[in-house]
Amino acid sequence: MNVVKSLSLFGIALSLEVLVVPDLMAQSDSINTQLWVTFEPPKEGTPYDTTGGASRGTCPGDELMDNESLSSLMPTHSETDVKRPSFAVYLPKTGAKQVFFSLKDADEDYFYQTQLPLPTTPGTYRLELPTDAPAIDSNREYRWSIGLICGQAVDPNDPRVGGMILYRSP
Repeated sequence: MNVVKSLSLFGIALSLEVLVVPDLMAQSDSINTQLWVTFEPPKEGTPYDTTGGASRGTCPGDELMDNESLSSLMPTHSETDVKRPSFAVYLPKTGAKQVFFSLKDADEDYFYQTQLPLPTTPGTYRLELPTDAPAIDSNREYRWSIGLICGQAVDPNDPRVGGMILYRSP
């Protein structure tokens, strides 16, 4: 029983370490690849418990390795102690040129949304909520989503990942 509790606490601590990252000074209105930061996971191992929060798939014409797809690197329900959190994902090699990022409040109203250029190199990245975006409110849940834009515009069938995030002030 103590081993299970220890592993659960380790997973929570590791998840929080993924979420608590410094803000970048980048504006979302400029096409600036500084919004994408390569994420190097800690070497302590993998989280004990994570679940998917996404539609799986690829853009038409993508030729990916087995089990390679857009993937969230965060638990489906996360907490943070920063007002402008980061969202960690794995971006596969794809024909998509842009991603769509959205943050909705508990009433399903768009709180923030933007389209960004996709990094050219596949890998693990974090998207940081920019300084010109509104800060999230304390003790309020938000639904986040990152999706590949396979065509000219956002399509509900495009691959996406997402989850819930809650800000608790320190």
